[in-house]
Amino acid sequence: MNNSEWLDVTPAAPCQICGKDSWCTRLLDGRWGICRREAAGGLAKIDCNGVPYYIHRIDAYGRSGCGAPVQIGRALAQRLPALGVACESNTIPPAERADDATLSAVYNALLNDLRLDPRHFDDLARRGLSPAEIDWRQYRTLPPNGAPWIRNEVAGRLADRFGDDVLAKVPGFKRGTAATGRGYWTITGKAGLLIPVRNVKAEIVALKIRPDEPGDGGKYRALSSKHHGGPGPGQPAHVPLRPIDAAPCEGRTVAVVEGVLKADIVAALDPAQVPCIGIDGCGSWRSALPILRDLGAHRVNYYIDPDATDPNHPQVGSALKAFWQALKREGYEPAIALDTGRAA
Repeated sequence: MNNSEWLDVTPAAPCQICGKDSWCTRLLDGRWGICRREAAGGLAKIDCNGVPYYIHRIDAYGRSGCGAPVQIGRALAQRLPALGVACESNTIPPAERADDATLSAVYNALLNDLRLDPRHFDDLARRGLSPAEIDWRQYRTLPPNGAPWIRNEVAGRLADRFGDDVLAKVPGFKRGTAATGRGYWTITGKAGLLIPVRNVKAEIVALKIRPDEPGDGGKYRALSSKHHGGPGPGQPAHVPLRPIDAAPCEGRTVAVVEGVLKADIVAALDPAQVPCIGIDGCGSWRSALPILRDLGAHRVNYYIDPDATDPNHPQVGSALKAFWQALKREGYEPAIALDTGRAA
């Protein structure tokens, strides 16, 4: 959510309606929750991506107030970011995020100071990437927290190089305080494979983590400072680098797939060298539109994940329909195919 009054659910504070630890949100005061899965007892709405969500009243005991129909007043409606209504003047402004060029400079420096664990290298090679492609795409391993304090040392060097004010605007960094009272910088997120997310200029504008131990939070996470008072990365679409020895192509046909790593592997292994865009999921389809314009796309091939046809996930079908209609309005020739086994 782009409104700092709303907090994303986490494994430590899961959704009070469906019990899951991803995709849903709750209001800071704890009185309302937005669930993306459970309709019963909630007020159904449609977000700007055409995906349904459900507003639930939370009672004093932290339970969904499903006993009575949900009605919302004007004050709450103005606080629903998915409706696109301006926030009230007394809301807390979101933390400032650095511009793309600054994000790319810091993230490149971060990746240059980290290494790729052999386990992650072998996993990427198993997916078909050559050693040259793995190096070209700058995959790295985010080490665990704790001794030998690699995260703190790397973050400290970045703070010395770029300054505290800059690092505070880069998702993935947070300030901590040692037992001695001394402040320090460190890096957020679970240990795992780091995957750069690039814009159409090949700048690194975000980092994704494939955690070694994901738990219930999904296979991929964004490196973020949002839960520590800093900025979040948003949901930028990913434009993979061309294969290392490939010449630029015009991009009249562009493939859209769900997943950053998947997009990298499609771009690296596709013999036709069709330009590719990776989005977080079908609900993030809007992030692909400006890139399609920049690439001069004419035909758009969208490879959907199998859950798009699952009747238990109606929100996926709604987003797919909204994306199709938007592509038609923009003048593209859309085509949809089931993704039956690209790298996950």
